[in-house]
Amino acid sequence: MNIVSMIKHRDKAPTNALIAHSVRACEERGIRYLVYQNFTDGNKKQSGLTNFKEVNGFQCVHVPRYYVPLTLIGHAALRLQLHRRFVDRLPVPVAEKLRDLKSAWHNRKYKTLTESV
Repeated sequence: MNIVSMIKHRDKAPTNALIAHSVRACEERGIRYLVYQNFTDGNKKQSGLTNFKEVNGFQCVHVPRYYVPLTLIGHAALRLQLHRRFVDRLPVPVAEKLRDLKSAWHNRKYKTLTESV
């Protein structure tokens, strides 16, 4: 689930209102759990989105996943951990550095767009 709210309407807290409505809809239908995507982003333990989820009452629930290789290729893929996302296999310092580079690139890209308007 992704919610993208416009920055200019942040004072009205539209994201919180959408989550509240989702909770009410789940309660009316007898749904016990509402899942808001992944609780954390890869190896990153704390982020703005994680804090937002905690403030809105979401909790991290670890659900075991089992992967059963059905072929020799599947067995090799499990050994190489190809079932995991590439970002999750990176060491934390490397992932943080890549996030910083991505952020700097986005800041530079959108800074030039706003200046030209």
